[in-house]
Amino acid sequence: MRFKTTLSIIGLLMIFSTTGLQTLAQSTISPQKRALIKELLEVTDAVKLAESTSQTMMAQMEQDFPRIMEMLLTQQAADEKLTAAQRNALLEDAGKSSLRMLKRFQERALTAINFAELLETVSVELYDKYFSEEELKDIIAFYRTPTGKKTVQVMPKLVNDVMQKSTELVLPKIKSVLEELIQEEIKRIK
Repeated sequence: MRFKTTLSIIGLLMIFSTTGLQTLAQSTISPQKRALIKELLEVTDAVKLAESTSQTMMAQMEQDFPRIMEMLLTQQAADEKLTAAQRNALLEDAGKSSLRMLKRFQERALTAINFAELLETVSVELYDKYFSEEELKDIIAFYRTPTGKKTVQVMPKLVNDVMQKSTELVLPKIKSVLEELIQEEIKRIK
């Protein structure tokens, strides 16, 4: 489930980056406000954070994907009444091909997305929508403080830790739900 959501988000980002989101930011934003938004992106290392977050998501996908595939294929192998050798061969082959495809996807997705351009395009419109020039100045002032600077430094690690902890808590529940659904489908077919 998390894997599909992550793929959907990445897919949407790729679609938006290639369909001219620049036009969204070309509204009537004053040059001063546009400059403040760009300054905010710089002071928060937003591009670096976005790239770090995407790499963290990709790494998490790489960790989760084999377990999810193994779980699904093990159930399928049991349903097909495969021998232990056949089941192991199926798992090994699927594991190699799925990881190979995942790696290729990661490489292409990370090179296909210009994070700096995408982030600026989206941020200009959204920060303009939600914040006044005065509020942007206040936010920038915060990020120039020691606490603001620490927030910028800690944020990638914090996001990574949140994702790992969330996965630890959610993955067993996802596995349980998938097992229930598989059993329901087996009963329905019989």
